[in-house]
Amino acid sequence: MQAFYAVSERRSCFDLGTERSLARYVSQKQNQAEQVMRILDLAATWTRYSCFRVYNPLRREEWVVIYKHACRL
Repeated sequence: MQAFYAVSERRSCFDLGTERSLARYVSQKQNQAEQVMRILDLAATWTRYSCFRVYNPLRREEWVVIYKHACRL
């Protein structure tokens, strides 16, 4: 919209009724494919383990893992 009407970001956001932070948002999510594969590998190795028992080896291997993410997978 900005380029089409040749207006500023501030003006276009005001006209659309959105916040400027929404127009500038860039996701901070990093690629976690390796981490997901490791979680699934641990879960497959020890099928009867709870998510906490999968979470602990990951922490020992120095992965930065949020407990909820390990449980979700």
